[in-house]
Amino acid sequence: MSSSSTDSTTVNDTNTINVNTTSIFDTIIYSSGRVEWLDDQIAALIEQRRLRNFEYHYQIAGRNRKNFWNSVANKVNKRCRSNYLGKQCQTKFNGLVTGYYDQLLVIANDPRGARSRAGAIFF
Repeated sequence: MSSSSTDSTTVNDTNTINVNTTSIFDTIIYSSGRVEWLDDQIAALIEQRRLRNFEYHYQIAGRNRKNFWNSVANKVNKRCRSNYLGKQCQTKFNGLVTGYYDQLLVIANDPRGARSRAGAIFF
C-alpha cells in the first residue's frame, strides 16, 4: 500500500483514489471508474439544470443534448474547480431524479418503491 505521487493514494489492491489536493472541491475517482460527487458539486449541477430547464426542454432540436450537458459540465467545473465530463453530469443528474422518484414511492408505501436502492431502511 504505497502512494505513487501526492495526487494518488492506493487504498487497497483493487481501489485507487485519485485526489487533486489543491482545493476542497476535489474530484475523487476510484479505479473502477466510479466518481464520488461532493455536496457542493451536486448542488451546482442541480442549479445549472434548474436554471436551464426551458433551454433543455424547448430550445434544443431533436434528442441530442450532448452540447447542453458539456456546457453544464463546464459551468460546474468552473464553479467547483472539478473536471467532470458532460456525460458524467448527465448520468449523475438522471440518477438523482431516479432516486428522488424511488424515494417518493417508498414514502407512499407503494410496492414499486421496494426496488429502490436506498430501500425502506430510512423510513
